[in-house]
Amino acid sequence: MPTDDTIAAIATAVAAGEGSVAIVRISGPRAEAIGRQLFVAAGRQPWESHRVLYGCVVDPQTGERVDEALLLLMRAPRSFTREDVVELHGHGGLVCVQRVLALVLAAGARRAHPGEFSQRAFLNGRLDLTRAEALGQLVAARSQRAAQLAMAGLDGGLQQRLGGLRSRLLDQLAELEARVDFEDDLPPLDGTAVVAELQAVRGELEQLVREGRQGELLRQGLRVAIIGRPNVGKSSLLNRLS
Repeated sequence: MPTDDTIAAIATAVAAGEGSVAIVRISGPRAEAIGRQLFVAAGRQPWESHRVLYGCVVDPQTGERVDEALLLLMRAPRSFTREDVVELHGHGGLVCVQRVLALVLAAGARRAHPGEFSQRAFLNGRLDLTRAEALGQLVAARSQRAAQLAMAGLDGGLQQRLGGLRSRLLDQLAELEARVDFEDDLPPLDGTAVVAELQAVRGELEQLVREGRQGELLRQGLRVAIIGRPNVGKSSLLNRLS
């Protein structure tokens, strides 16, 4: 379900004196037009999808060169949002990237809300809910194990397991409905087999819930209090753990 507006945001962390590269991402129907308005490619480089162009970002009002940059064009549907996407890769820090974003917004884009690129990817069928959630978890991962769990979700492992369980439940539903509609034409329902399959599915769903809780602990960590009387070794224990 494509949208009719174009959004933009800084897609990398912004900090003074840190990060050699900063990216301004633009997504929507006017992304390429805005890119062409602001970016001047060196020489005669063709504007082709999934091709990197070298040049500079220019203020169209004054002609000032704002930043030396690379431009990456990804035409729909071969992009993260399945919309036309342009990324401007410029210098990091605070000033340059903010100036580039300001020019993009002045050219007609709207500042993206937090998570709106992922939202569009979901709405346009690029990501399902489990993958969208896994993407956020991967960005926020604070340990190697948490990142591995997020990657497993991003690869669709959770969705595949849920899809398999859903298919098994639909099979049992079909068995029950078939006996209602065609009772005289089918053999008697094997109630024991149906109950056994439902219990098996329930067990796997409960296992998914347990794994989800364990994953939450890995992502968020635990709060632990070391309690005891004075001079019994609390600090020594903490030092050993650290």
